[in-house]
Amino acid sequence: MIYYRAKSLVQCIIISRMYGLNVILLQDPKLLAALAESQRRQAPYAGAFLVKDEADSNTEKNINDLKGKELLNQLHEVGTLAQITSIQGEQVVLIGHRRLRITEMVNEDPLTVKVDHLKARH
Repeated sequence: MIYYRAKSLVQCIIISRMYGLNVILLQDPKLLAALAESQRRQAPYAGAFLVKDEADSNTEKNINDLKGKELLNQLHEVGTLAQITSIQGEQVVLIGHRRLRITEMVNEDPLTVKVDHLKARH
């Protein structure tokens, strides 16, 4: 069973997996700047979301070239709240904490969304 907690805003990071400690490379300078700013403000968190597996997709665009709603539509709505432990150039180190669900888009570039925090009820 799942219940929802307080809403918050997070920048979206595209991942291929999320297990414990993850090192990812980001090439989007706006996203890197937003994550660095979050870290400076003592709020070092982002939302990490997997890309939907759509083998029948006609789009030839690389997922890294998508922005806004086009990108949002390619992401799973449930992801992971990830703590940003360090940023060195394009390398970002994340630790996964809990599940999130996207509720709405707030900003297109970098993609920023409102999320509900999900927690399993015991």
